[in-house]
Amino acid sequence: MLQLPSKIRRSRVTLDLPKILFGSFTFVAMVPVLFLGIWVQQNALKAEVQAVEDKHLLLAKNISGALSRYATDLTATFEEKSEQATTKLSASETALLTTLNVRMVAVIQNGQPVLKMGQAEFLPEQGLAALADEGTAAFRALHQVRISPIIFNQHHEPMIYLCRVTMDGTIVIGAVSPEYFRQVQQSIAFGKLGHAVIVDQMGQTIAHPKADLAKTAKDLSGLKPVQAMLARQTGVTQFYSPAMQMPMIAGYSFVPETGWGVMVPQPYAELEERANQTRTIALLVSAIGLLLAALLSWKLTQYILGPINLLIRASRQLAAGQPVGTLALPNRYLPGEIRELLQSFNQMTTEVVQTRENLQEKVAERTQELVQEAEVRQQLQHQLLQMATHDALTGLPNRRLLTEQLQHTIDRLTRSAESAALLFIDLDGFNSMFKFLGDCPINETRSWF
Repeated sequence: MLQLPSKIRRSRVTLDLPKILFGSFTFVAMVPVLFLGIWVQQNALKAEVQAVEDKHLLLAKNISGALSRYATDLTATFEEKSEQATTKLSASETALLTTLNVRMVAVIQNGQPVLKMGQAEFLPEQGLAALADEGTAAFRALHQVRISPIIFNQHHEPMIYLCRVTMDGTIVIGAVSPEYFRQVQQSIAFGKLGHAVIVDQMGQTIAHPKADLAKTAKDLSGLKPVQAMLARQTGVTQFYSPAMQMPMIAGYSFVPETGWGVMVPQPYAELEERANQTRTIALLVSAIGLLLAALLSWKLTQYILGPINLLIRASRQLAAGQPVGTLALPNRYLPGEIRELLQSFNQMTTEVVQTRENLQEKVAERTQELVQEAEVRQQLQHQLLQMATHDALTGLPNRRLLTEQLQHTIDRLTRSAESAALLFIDLDGFNSMFKFLGDCPINETRSWF
């Protein structure tokens, strides 16, 4: 009897090859998909913050660059026209100044303003005293144009004032409307609440998406990015906006010529929302990737196990004695090892069928021989029994058979409590007669009968 190794005989765990292959292929395909999905989820918000830092800072620098060019054009034009302000400005000069949002030009004579362009309503609300600091600075820096922070005019509207001392010592002032700042600010809008804010060199609001903050020149100097701008710094920071009532992230910069500040804030919640959308897309892509990986693994498992299952079914049919034809390749694109296995099985099947047919023929021949031997043996047994229980000369039952039959009869009568009688008949000269007949010629013996 074949003895299996103890480790094999004791093992009760049945390993399912399809499940093993499917699980292995799926696991191998899942690893990169899950890694990518987890990486995207963990870095989504970080990537959004980095993108915002780059974009918002670039916007702030671009706006500050535009304001820098505007300030340069404004100061250069005012410096040139202020030399001619002692006389009345021509229509072309007025048009040029108006293009730069200059609404009024006045010359200070004997402490009183003399208008050369525009209306008196554009003069400071608190009079020329509001420009005292700028005038003092202008005298200290002769011929240079000084730009004031936000100062309200007669209608309590925010204005920016220019101040310059001419070559002959005349003080010329100009009132500039912040209209250009509003246009620049309104051109920047992104996301849901992304916007731009422009403040003056004191941190007062020049342009803001909330018009009331710009009209009142809201002081924003307490905000972290505004403090950095006033310190002439450029960068990105996070802060809480009282106006928006939410955390913000902003890129900020400044205008070197004037000290104006520009910041481009956006609610931090919008970054988190976009990051969540990215995470959702990553999860969806990961789920689709896992599903495709599972389907691919299943197809690959079926592709590999299809021929093996075909061999298993054919082997069972062959073991059960059922006819098995030549196995056809289920797919023309099969690994060489499986193709050789199928060919070897077909060859083995042919040899097994041939061997079985030969064995059946030999079994049939041997069965026929055994039947004949049994018939001969039965005849011999019958002859031996005949010889043992009958007389060889007469063919009549002999004493042995009589004894056996008599014993059987006695046993039967004993069981049934019956009685019987035995009669003996003696034939005198019987043996002598047969002996005489045996000595006679054949023809004479036959005449007796």
